[in-house]
Amino acid sequence: MPYFSKASAIIGIIPESLREQIDSIESLELVQLPSAGYEGWNRWIHKAVLCNSSGTFGFTIAEYVIQAILSIYWEADQYKSFQAQNQWNTTRIPIETLRYKNALILGVGDVGSTLASRLKAFGCRTIGLRKKKVEKEGFDRIDQLVNIRTYLPEADLVINCLPSNTDTDDFFQAEMFDLMPSHAIFVNVGRGKFVKTSLLEEVMRKQKIRAMVLDVFEEEPLPPHSSLWNEKSVYITPHISGGYASRYTKDLFAKLVETNLKNLVEHKPFKNQVNRPGFNEGEFGKLDTR
Repeated sequence: MPYFSKASAIIGIIPESLREQIDSIESLELVQLPSAGYEGWNRWIHKAVLCNSSGTFGFTIAEYVIQAILSIYWEADQYKSFQAQNQWNTTRIPIETLRYKNALILGVGDVGSTLASRLKAFGCRTIGLRKKKVEKEGFDRIDQLVNIRTYLPEADLVINCLPSNTDTDDFFQAEMFDLMPSHAIFVNVGRGKFVKTSLLEEVMRKQKIRAMVLDVFEEEPLPPHSSLWNEKSVYITPHISGGYASRYTKDLFAKLVETNLKNLVEHKPFKNQVNRPGFNEGEFGKLDTR
């Protein structure tokens, strides 16, 4: 990469073989990631500004969550089974709707707030939890994450949209699943480290809740030997809910890149900055982007 050592801005994921060289690039002012997550980059970036792509994925992740929940509520797998057998089966299978459901959303950033607005359109009551209280559209109420146990017993849907950091890694514990009603659905579109895979396996093995929707995992790929693969009540996808399969997502990222490159030229503040150049590693990531 002949231009790497002379770059003023780097857009994308820098190959591991080049990351040790980042701080030595005197001309580098901006590193723009194509992901909302930015954990781990404090190892290599101390001088340049680091920006994530928060605000790019909210619409697609919200639609992913809603279609997955509705496929469970409407027993889509059962009807696909009838179709595969060429059966016109008029059996009245009980279904659920989103109307009047209590949705507990962990994280009220772009993904969480976009999802809350969409769920409210279906008639859900939306409660958001985060580290500190803020005002955000789409929520009936927002409270602090430390109060999660207060809300779990009444939650029909528990949806994690939180980023990965020292406060949220391994956050969701067995006692929290115990507090959830047996008809509840647990959704994780935040980060896999939020809950241990072994705990998810145990919860479904004991049928403590109705179902799970899992797009992210503690270990990716999810190991073939995991019992989650064989659970009929678990909806598994390979970390695709926030990807770039949607043209709309690509357009939003392109606009973000255009904005930050323009700001670079005009010496203006960058959008989605997530670090403080010049601070030590312990200070990295303390900007609250949720």
